[in-house]
Amino acid sequence: MVKPLLEEKKLKISDIADLLAKECRAIKDSRRQDDILGPYGLTYSSFREESGKLSETLQELIAHELTAYNYTFKNHFLVVGLDPEPHIFIVDQDGNSELHDYIGFAVIGAGRHLAFAEFTRFDFSPKLGGIEVLFRVYSAKKAAERTGGIGPNTDIRLLWLNQTESGGSVPATWEADGQVQKVMDEGIEKLRQEEIESSTEILQSVWKYFDNQEEVPTPEPTDKTEPTSQN
Repeated sequence: MVKPLLEEKKLKISDIADLLAKECRAIKDSRRQDDILGPYGLTYSSFREESGKLSETLQELIAHELTAYNYTFKNHFLVVGLDPEPHIFIVDQDGNSELHDYIGFAVIGAGRHLAFAEFTRFDFSPKLGGIEVLFRVYSAKKAAERTGGIGPNTDIRLLWLNQTESGGSVPATWEADGQVQKVMDEGIEKLRQEEIESSTEILQSVWKYFDNQEEVPTPEPTDKTEPTSQN
């Protein structure tokens, strides 16, 4: 359904995200009908038409199951592109579409929490240059590999628009090959070692501070017992 529409006319990135979200909602609705109404021999239409013939208890049960339905299609989609400005959308399995242009990045998948943490260690901005973004994205992916099931193989590509003499624009791409990734791996390891050294220095300073204290201050105990009066 989405592909023919893409071939018919030029769509914006937001239009593509909306189409994908619509498809996700349709898939969920279809599976919800099969899983909940199917065992009763019903469809959405027949449930509306014949609900009056069902007991009130059964109506309430089916209505609750339809509302609380959570199916097993656990996927998120990244929709990215230029039109001509860059845009990033996340579309989830329930058909919700979120724009992430304002923070300049988006993460999905099993390792998304570690990747997000890696992004936010730095002052990430959509205004950063391509090479700096490349390194940040690669670092986030390598951090995500600490989650089980994420392999070390990485495909990473830059996408931009080149202006033509006629005033138009054409897309251009560049893929980071194995040598580039090796250089970035070395940079990540160097940063890690520097962080370990910095952490060690901080801990030594803290211990030195406490070693120089004659007495480490401790909080006074608080007696919350109510005083009793004696007659």
